[in-house]
Amino acid sequence: MIPFEKYQGCGNDVIIIDASYVTCASKLIVEICNRYKGVGADGVILFQKHPLTMQYFNADGSEATMCGNGIRCFAKYCFDHQLWKQKNLTIKTKSGIRDITLINKDPFIVQVDMGNPSFNTELMHMQQPPSIPFSLTIQDKDVTLYPIYTTTMHVVIFVSSLTDEDLQLLGKSISKHEMFYHQTNVTFVHILNKSCIEIKTYERGIGFTQGCGSGACAGAYIAHKYKQCDTSIQVLMDGGSIDIHLKDTIYMSGHAQRIMEGIYYEQS
Repeated sequence: MIPFEKYQGCGNDVIIIDASYVTCASKLIVEICNRYKGVGADGVILFQKHPLTMQYFNADGSEATMCGNGIRCFAKYCFDHQLWKQKNLTIKTKSGIRDITLINKDPFIVQVDMGNPSFNTELMHMQQPPSIPFSLTIQDKDVTLYPIYTTTMHVVIFVSSLTDEDLQLLGKSISKHEMFYHQTNVTFVHILNKSCIEIKTYERGIGFTQGCGSGACAGAYIAHKYKQCDTSIQVLMDGGSIDIHLKDTIYMSGHAQRIMEGIYYEQS
């Protein structure tokens, strides 16, 4: 029996479990994330209290260095369980230490210091591109890609519409392209104006999700760097919106909500 709680941020739903209850993480994650035979979620956060640490796993059991919406959900969990006792909350992740600032209690809104973006190909687990941006021929189309690391790897692609039926196949093809050793997240960006963009992210190990916090950071930073968008950008997603502020680092502000708690009985 494994106690769990489920949270969501911008429609990105995650299951949060104390790591001490877990013996075989990869098996449990695939089972519990199944939306028909399990609880159903985009991913799982396993945490430890001392020091406060979170590990994020995609629904297919693969581990990611971070999850932007997930860390806000975990911050809400810490707030709900009195693990947040100082003005700021510090959480250890595989992408480094993340500092969280409480903006509002109800509705719960926090700001996360997402750190500096990087174009380091080793961090992105990819072959060295000839330049950034660079082009690949996918489905007989030349597609311009902007790879970037914003606590996890992303490829940003600018599109004229997010309703294009080809995006599903395009996202999958790029995510699994041989250039990326461990696959990549693919964030499609449509610029509405200089201070507002909308995105859709094909997440490795999941597919398209309702929202992606690290994808919002990636899309906003690339839109600012290459398309002259502002340093404060509202990012719209299917599951809601978050605000990105580009200062000395990337700051992400958004909500998180507790959905349910329960006991999961592992499948034999």
